Amino acid sequence: PKIVPQVALEAQRISGEKDIQPPNDVATAISRSGKGVVGVVKMCLTNGGTVQKLNVLKSTGHPGYDNKIKTKMREWRYRPFMVNGKAVPVCTSVTFINRPAK
Repeated sequence: PKIVPQVALEAQRISGEKDIQPPNDVATAISRSGKGVVGVVKMCLTNGGTVQKLNVLKSTGHPGYDNKIKTKMREWRYRPFMVNGKAVPVCTSVTFINRPAK
């Protein structure tokens, strides 16, 4: 698969929740810690624009949040990514940042 920047794929998204919030217990833990969390997931799409593979590159440190991110990302759909007029499979890294509420 072709590696593309996340911003290149974002314009191709046709469905799926982009702003994935942590489960309530994780949100409470993040708020109490006063520190944000960052997670990074490698996502590969088929040439038809569906999620084929997800791999957590950097955990948020909260397994429940990591699982929710992967579950919601599997629902994401994209228009096919075209190269020279042909739909091709692609991969990108998606970063999730969650900061405690102020």
